[in-house]
Amino acid sequence: MIKIKSFSYIAGLPGSPSGEQRLAGFLDTLKAAGIAHDEALRLEGDWTPESSYLAAQTLLGRNVDVTCVLAANDDMAIGAAKVFLDAGKRVPQDISLAGFDDMLIGRLVAASQGDAILTPPCHHQGRLVIRESVARR
Repeated sequence: MIKIKSFSYIAGLPGSPSGEQRLAGFLDTLKAAGIAHDEALRLEGDWTPESSYLAAQTLLGRNVDVTCVLAANDDMAIGAAKVFLDAGKRVPQDISLAGFDDMLIGRLVAASQGDAILTPPCHHQGRLVIRESVARR
């Protein structure tokens, strides 16, 4: 189990309604929990794994002790995971990583491990799906 020290957010393109809502939800949740958000730990991507790969490299280059990263979609979480794993970080032991969208590949991997139920997507109500990339408390 890791102790959360700081959070980072990899955003999608500015101006996207869903991207803006996801960022607002992230910031509202931190505020409700009494956690200050460091603007230097908010990075931008463009919804692709390649963009978050570069963002995660930037994050690691800043030498901050980030223990949790939320990406604005699952594709970007995958790009960030590659950087962290290549840097020798263990997911989730060293860094928890999560994304939005519940992509099919994530559901299939989780189902093969027996910890998810396949459900059709719901566009009005979200649900948190804890996968193997997030440390359990």
